[in-house]
This record gives sequence, structure tokens and C-alpha cells, in this order.
Amino acid sequence: MVVQIYELFKQFRRFEKGANIKAVLKDHLEFPAVTICSPNKMLKSTIGNDNEYWPLTYIDKYEDHKFDNKLVDQSAEYSMPSDQLCTPDEVQCTYNLCVDRKMICPVKLLPCPLYNQETCNNNFETFNIDSRKRRSSNNDDRVRKWLNMYISSTNDNYDDIKERMTISMEDLNAHGYSLDNFIAQCSFKSKNCSDYGSLFKDVFTHEYGKCFRFQPHHANRTIAIPGRKQGLSMTIFVNTSDGLGLLSHSEGVFIAVHEHGTTPDYSRHQILLKPGVEAFIGLNQREVHLVTLPTYRDCNLNWNDIPWRPQSPVKYSQSECQKHCTDRKIQKHCNCTELMNNDSKYPLCDSLDQNQWECRQRQSEDSCRTSVNEICKPACSSKSYEVNWFEHSWPTMNFYPFMMNKLFQSLFPFGAETMPKSMPKEKKLALIQEHFLRVHIFFEDMIVEEVNEYVVYSFNAFLSDLGGTMGLFTGISIIGLMLLLRDLIEYFRGKYKDKGKNV
Repeated sequence: MVVQIYELFKQFRRFEKGANIKAVLKDHLEFPAVTICSPNKMLKSTIGNDNEYWPLTYIDKYEDHKFDNKLVDQSAEYSMPSDQLCTPDEVQCTYNLCVDRKMICPVKLLPCPLYNQETCNNNFETFNIDSRKRRSSNNDDRVRKWLNMYISSTNDNYDDIKERMTISMEDLNAHGYSLDNFIAQCSFKSKNCSDYGSLFKDVFTHEYGKCFRFQPHHANRTIAIPGRKQGLSMTIFVNTSDGLGLLSHSEGVFIAVHEHGTTPDYSRHQILLKPGVEAFIGLNQREVHLVTLPTYRDCNLNWNDIPWRPQSPVKYSQSECQKHCTDRKIQKHCNCTELMNNDSKYPLCDSLDQNQWECRQRQSEDSCRTSVNEICKPACSSKSYEVNWFEHSWPTMNFYPFMMNKLFQSLFPFGAETMPKSMPKEKKLALIQEHFLRVHIFFEDMIVEEVNEYVVYSFNAFLSDLGGTMGLFTGISIIGLMLLLRDLIEYFRGKYKDKGKNV
């Protein structure tokens, strides 16, 4: 009996949990939030010569010219030399853009093919940063740091520069997309979006800069019928030719579908759509409800379970908790923040500060490893959306005039110079397909997959098995034990009373 009771106790102490999965047909569903981002954080055409980001435009020109020369001579070690390094007898090249051509920049020198003085000047003079533009900058030291950051990149894809870049909300508003030149057309539940400002919200992210989140008023989110007619349709303008090459590794738009009040995990919950397609994105809702009993709970109900919380009202999620945990470490050790909408006392991290960048890397590598398991637990209740999608080429040769006549008045930036009458229809179509895409987001059906966690061996079940075991071996039940305990208490209580009377 003792062994049996010990085994029952061991099973109870394991606190095992299981899950039931069922499909539930709903009468109504809430249309989710949709966040749309461009891979291009900044538009090249908005950056003037007096802006601190203008060296990035020269880096674009330098890489274009370098690639063109590589096509001619693939064995050439190509660079942009300063005047002192370019001599008729022997040329030593450096991977550097000197702010002042009269100064030799302190970088590693590499051998390159011989050029005479005339050839050297003709090839490189137009791509060097001249003194007039240098004087127009308010901070020469920051310009040098931009160029050194580009030179010192250790990643073949320059992903380290993208990760390092922190751009303020003011700069993103000035040099990024605006809602008017990003969403060319929108309809929701078969009705045109009359007021974009009330349906879309500006969202600033470290990953993609300025994004736009579709979140209609709560009363207008209810969907009673599945299908495209009760979904969201958008025509999106993608300015592929206006992105900075160093920061624009992809073209198209990123789309994330997520629960209202939450921030999507951009590393997992996103779709990249390329220009020139019409995409149909079908959604299937999934709900997860974990056990919330104190003894068994391995999740967080809300931010009250966390020693920190975001300043802006956002629903708790594990990814959001991890992000804020990492940023708290960066604030503490690096004296800055990576979150643009953070109301903390720390300034936004400086992309050009090498010490800050090394500190940020250390904190990200360590990124709350213990906190993820002990503090940043999954949310006790969450919604997610499984996505099924397909795409095809869009628009067609016959349809694009109808589409463009609708959009010319509101957004389309191409005029007679870009698209003259003499241009063949095939080239016009290719130009339009390079800059536009169409997307439809809708529920495929009204069936929701519900995952409900439960306790496999509860305390009540343990008491029941304990009573059964004791009854089987000794004839004693739990109720009998309680009665015996009551009798013993009354016996000793009466005994002490009698003893008190004798005294």
C-alpha cells in the first residue's frame, strides 16, 4: 500500500498537462489586424546634400560603378582611391570614400591594376565626395563614420548594417513612405476605404522602419460570411527604384496578420509579396488557451506578471516580452534604446557609435536567456492565423489602362516623361508591374481551431485514487479517516477538560 501511495504522489507531483484540439463553427469572427511594411526604410529621392544620410547615396553610385568595372575585368581589385594614392607608376587602392580628397584615409591598402593619372581621374572623380558637398554637411565627423561603417561591414549581405541602423521617427516620417503614396487603393467588406487615416495607423519598427497597420473600428471588424467579399483588398505602390541599395535588400511588401492589440513577431509571422502580382491570402483562425491554475500555470496572463512593461498599451505576448527584455539590457549597459516608440529616459541608439554597437551586440547575444524561460512565458490566451495563399501575374495587358486611369488622379507618380505615348504597351505594362501589387486578405471559412490545455492528473483525481488505494488495502476511506480524525480530536479535547477539573 505504501509503495502504491508513493507512486500516486509521484504521478501527481509531475503536474502533467495535455491538450484537446477541436474545430468549432463560429457565427461571427473578428477581422484581424494587418501590418504592411516596405523593405525600403528610406527613399533616396528625399535625401538632399545637406542631410546626414547623403553618403549612402554615394555608396550606391560607388557600388554601381564598381560592379560595371568588374564586368569588364573580373580579376581587378577595384576601389575608389584618393589623389595621393593614384600615381602614374604604381596604384594602391583602398576600399574607402574619402570625405576630403586631399586626406589619405587610415584604412588597409590593397593592390590594384595600374592606371595613368588621366585614367584615374576620369574614372573616379565624379564618384568622389567633393569639397562643396562636404562643406554642406553639418557634421564632417558623422559623415566619416557613415563611410567607415560601410567599409567595416563583415557580412557579405551587409545584414549587420541593416541590424545596426536606428532611424528616428522624425527621419522616417521625412524620408520614408507616407500612407498616401503607399496604399493606392483600399476596400474593406466590399466598400471603398473612405478615410484612410481612421483605418490605418502609423507603426514604427526597428526591423522595417515605418509601417502601416490596418485596424478598423471595433464595431466594423465583425465578419459573418467567409470569402473575399468580406475581406480586405489593397493596391500597393512599391517604389522599387527609389530605395537605398545598402538598406533595400528585397523589393515588394511584408504583410503580417495578427491579433488586435499585439505586435507581430516579424521574424516568423510575415509574407513577402513581390511587385507585379495579385495575391489571395486565406486565413484560418487558431485559438490557444493554456491552464491558468496557480500550481500548473506555465504562462503569463498579462503584463502584471512581468517586472517591466511597455509604455504604450499593447497586449502581452512572449515575443514582445523578449523584445522589451533585451532593450532593458541595452538601456542598462549601453545607455540607449532600440525602440523608437519607447518613452524611456534613454536616447535612441546611434547607428554610428561603434562602442554602442558592440555593446548592443553583446546584449542581443545574451538576450535574456534565463528570462525567456523564467519570465517571458507564452501568453495564457492567444490568437494566431494560419495562412494559405497563392498569386498570379497582375495586371494584364488589357486591364492596366483601366487601373491606371483610376489611380492617376490620386497617386501614380509617372507622367508623360516617364511613360510617353510612343512607349510600347509591353514596356508600359512592365513599368506598372514593377511598381504595383494587389492583395486580398479574407477568412477561408468560419471554423476556428481551438487548443485547450488541461490537467492530466488533478488534485481531485489524486485524492480519489488515494482513498481507493487505502480502502482496497485496509478498508479505510478518506471519509473514514476524516471521521477518525474528528473522533481523536474530540477524545483528546475531552481528556484535557477532565484533567482540568481534577486540578
